[in-house]
Amino acid sequence: MSIKKDSHPPLNPGISFLLVIFVILCMVIFSALSLSSALKDYEYSKKNALRTTAYYEACNQAEEIRAQIEADGFTEEIIEYKVPIDDNEVLHVVLVYQPDNQSAYQIQSWTQEAATQWNGSQILPVLGSH
Repeated sequence: MSIKKDSHPPLNPGISFLLVIFVILCMVIFSALSLSSALKDYEYSKKNALRTTAYYEACNQAEEIRAQIEADGFTEEIIEYKVPIDDNEVLHVVLVYQPDNQSAYQIQSWTQEAATQWNGSQILPVLGSH
């Protein structure tokens, strides 16, 4: 009397091979997405560093202008000037004369402004509008 055993493996070898291929494919896709994200972050960081450097260079120029105004002995009540940051922005400085303080001119306003005036009549194509 022989007993026939019908034992099958719990998983076919083909299924485990497909599972390994699927896991490897997922890892490759996630690594490609991570690399793409890292490159975009790097480009953004470079642009941000250039923008910050340009802003602080304009601040230094504005301070030099202020020092020159005080050294020349101007006594005008209000002095305004603009220093370009880049092609799109300027640093607008307003100084007020106050002879009682250590420095003759105090900063009333120190703001970034657009270099050009915005034209509100520009039309943007939204949802196929013409």
